Amino acid sequence: MVIFRPMFGVPLYRYHTVTSTNDVALRLAEEGAPEGTLVLADEQTEGRGRWGRSWHSPEGKGIWASLILRPEGEVGGDLSSWIALGIARALREVAGVEAEVKFPNDVTVGGRKLAGVLVERSTGAYIVGFGVNLLQRKEDFPPELREVATSLFLETGKDWDAEDLLREILERIEEVYGRLRGSPRSGHRELRSSLRGFPQGEAHLEDDRPS
Repeated sequence: MVIFRPMFGVPLYRYHTVTSTNDVALRLAEEGAPEGTLVLADEQTEGRGRWGRSWHSPEGKGIWASLILRPEGEVGGDLSSWIALGIARALREVAGVEAEVKFPNDVTVGGRKLAGVLVERSTGAYIVGFGVNLLQRKEDFPPELREVATSLFLETGKDWDAEDLLREILERIEEVYGRLRGSPRSGHRELRSSLRGFPQGEAHLEDDRPS
């Protein structure tokens, strides 16, 4: 049993199969679920990324999760990039892979996507969905993804425990979220220096503040 940090991961809603963890989290947020609520699924049948793209999320092959965040006031910078940065740091520290963030929301290793983030908005809340490819072999990916996606198994040759890795990811997300809330302007500068492909000038993206 994983003991999560007090802020993120409590309460925890765990499911075998959902359309999307973001769908569940959006409903919970509308019902008043607190900040830190985590939705976790073994499988998503309609996982999605930015611009409505599908996210391949088969049973038992990865981490498919969504967090509810309720920051007070405006969050500076780009939230999806900050979350991706936290995930990349966890993957580097735990698995030793050269994970980096490709702006705005992808975590890549050697140019291949290992993880992704989707931020959606609810009334007074951000829904932060993230997926991490964990145990896929190459043949587990659809043919069109086999040259552009990767998994932690493909990068390391090891099977990884999803719950142990999730604990580390939540800790890193909590850390970067704390920095973003504490000093949005300096956080934005730090983010610019950390990401590959960050555009010049100020970025004003759709997920910058809750409705």
